Amino acid sequence: MATTLPTGMRRTRRLDFVGTILRAVNLAVLPGLLLAAGVSEARSEPTPLALRTHIDPGPDTYSAGGRLASRTAEPVLQMRKGLTKMQDDCAGGVVKDDGSLETGYGWVPSVIDGVYVQEFGVHEFPSRGLDSVCVCWLRTQEDSDVSFEVVFFEDIDGGPAETPYASVAAVASSVPEGVASGGAFYEVDVSGTVIRGRTIYIGVRWNPSVDQFFFVCADHSPETDPVNVFYIDDRADEWGSALDTPDPIFIGHRAIMVRATAESAAEFAVPGLGPTGAAALALLLATAGWLLLTRR
Repeated sequence: MATTLPTGMRRTRRLDFVGTILRAVNLAVLPGLLLAAGVSEARSEPTPLALRTHIDPGPDTYSAGGRLASRTAEPVLQMRKGLTKMQDDCAGGVVKDDGSLETGYGWVPSVIDGVYVQEFGVHEFPSRGLDSVCVCWLRTQEDSDVSFEVVFFEDIDGGPAETPYASVAAVASSVPEGVASGGAFYEVDVSGTVIRGRTIYIGVRWNPSVDQFFFVCADHSPETDPVNVFYIDDRADEWGSALDTPDPIFIGHRAIMVRATAESAAEFAVPGLGPTGAAALALLLATAGWLLLTRR
């Protein structure tokens, strides 16, 4: 003889079954979404950050300054090798500079790790999925290749966070010499990197004790709208701002020549789930359909 359960017990069993299915889907689908968004759990060894140097139109002159302090960097969440192409300038992306350099920002050779980043707003991009970053480099010595990282920082109270949330390694080869050369743009593939929050800081990080006298191109044209650029080194305990510092090397600062492009909204709208995620999603939909049918 069939036993009919009370309505409340039937509903409870259905809810328990649905809860089990949802937990299974969460375990299967969430990792796929995170990977599709470009977030990985790869960890790098801590690296100290770096003493700034600035070049004037005289190609071999520089000045330096900095604060003595201790700083320990936390591991970044994402670090990978990017494909670098010379002379692609990301002109179709978000551009803060006027296309011509007046000087460059770099670091003295005693520095171990130096960082310059520029402020970008999420509203400037068609989506949160970044595609590429273009960096303009120049040099004043014979070595023409520089190894660097494109770094991404979240915003904390109007400035970059202490550590980057993503980093893409790259190499710029045959970097032009001197300001008169006009520098050269190098495009780095950063696809899979996602903009976090309403403001993001994008820039470069390198070891000036190894790759000496390389400079990020800087725009000092009075007609260019000023953009905040932040800098830090391994001897500093906090970020400095190019727009809020008495340091004379930043007099006339407008922007560094770092540009970024993003995926279209259509390309970024639906991340791939992968085979496991797709199977779990199909199971979820089938379960939802069965529940609807049994309620009739």
